Amino acid sequence: MEKKANTSKWIKITLSLTVFTTSAAYADGFDKFKNTVANEFSSLQGLYIAGGLVVASLLVYVVYNHLIKEKEDPELSKHAAKPGQNYRRHRQHHQAAKSNTKK
Repeated sequence: MEKKANTSKWIKITLSLTVFTTSAAYADGFDKFKNTVANEFSSLQGLYIAGGLVVASLLVYVVYNHLIKEKEDPELSKHAAKPGQNYRRHRQHHQAAKSNTKK
């Protein structure tokens, strides 16, 4: 019984030391990364890079979704470009749904 309690004590100590050393190493690495970024870029340059990444990702998202929708149904993407055309399709869809529920 004494040996089991002693083993669990050493396991707890080893785990706590591992967590402590890992967090200390992470903090040191993060500080080095932060200092490197601060030396390489000015404050506005970082904002410009972040803004450019956001704009580029939105552009890729819009183009990719358009291509996917066009591939799935070419007629649907053409109607989406003309706002007045959707009303007729929307109305036909609801009329078809009403006629299906009446049966």
